[in-house]
Amino acid sequence: DLKGNSAKVLEEANTADLMGGRRLIWLKEVTAQQADILSDFIQKSQTNAFLLMTADNLTKSAALRAESESSPDILVVACYPPEIADLRRLIQNFIHEVGFNLTPEACDYLIQNTNNNTLILKNELDKIALWNSDKKTITLDLVQQLVGTGTVNFDTLIQAVANRQAEKTINALNALLSQGENPITLLGAVTRYF
Repeated sequence: DLKGNSAKVLEEANTADLMGGRRLIWLKEVTAQQADILSDFIQKSQTNAFLLMTADNLTKSAALRAESESSPDILVVACYPPEIADLRRLIQNFIHEVGFNLTPEACDYLIQNTNNNTLILKNELDKIALWNSDKKTITLDLVQQLVGTGTVNFDTLIQAVANRQAEKTINALNALLSQGENPITLLGAVTRYF
């Protein structure tokens, strides 16, 4: 776990990559108070490693954001979660495109169970369209049968294992098993990743 430890980040950046090429160091959930990591990386890194930092809700005045935006060597990409209206519009455009009708309850369920993730939402809409090719109206019952709860999936389990988060791993595993996933399938998914 490198987050919050500038010395470890520098050590990782300056370690030669066994595979050659440039290293990528990814720090997730960085807080505004951790601007020193970025400063030290810029000033002391002796390699051409990439440092990718993700952070939620940094104000314009946050030191980390201010330093990043003022540097010519740093690319800042501000990402904002989609608004409910945007998700509704995405759903309506898709439904119009494929020629189906969608009940309001089904639309609400889709939005609630895809975690504001447009990629997941599009995948679920594709799945519904394929499954529902003979019917013109998509109901709440059909959506509930085809769409998961949006809380736990294979990626959740794999990320927890990769980040050595024992409690999250156990919770994700238990949730997937309670959803009826085959234990051998779960094991296969994890071993393929590593």
